[in-house]
Amino acid sequence: MIAGGGLGAFVISNDRKSMQATIAAMPTLFESPKQTSALYLDLLSLMFDILTKVRKEGLMSLEADIDAPHESGLFLKYPVILEDAHLTEFIADYFRLLVSGNIERFQIENGAGRHLPRHPAGLWGLQPDCQPARTQAG
Repeated sequence: MIAGGGLGAFVISNDRKSMQATIAAMPTLFESPKQTSALYLDLLSLMFDILTKVRKEGLMSLEADIDAPHESGLFLKYPVILEDAHLTEFIADYFRLLVSGNIERFQIENGAGRHLPRHPAGLWGLQPDCQPARTQAG
């Protein structure tokens, strides 16, 4: 009954194009995720190495690493991260902002707009807020 109400609210509040996009995206729910635990461990290890270098050698010591991550000793230890050009660029761009020292809010917003995916507004955006909490019986 609750799921039916949620589905009805979704149909009423979205146009045909949005509903077709949602239906077309349904098979991706059953695909295995691209991010693995190995990627997350490598990412955490890279962040630890970068921040350790900053603590020991100063923030400016990162400049060579973020300007050429594919030649950097820090990044070369984590080939899984280097394989993902988008992730490597994301990390380098945000640390570049820190190194430059001139961080303005609009720079962070512009960078986020370039790097983070955009989702059409309204597609299940508030749907979880309308559903009751579910718990796992253990």
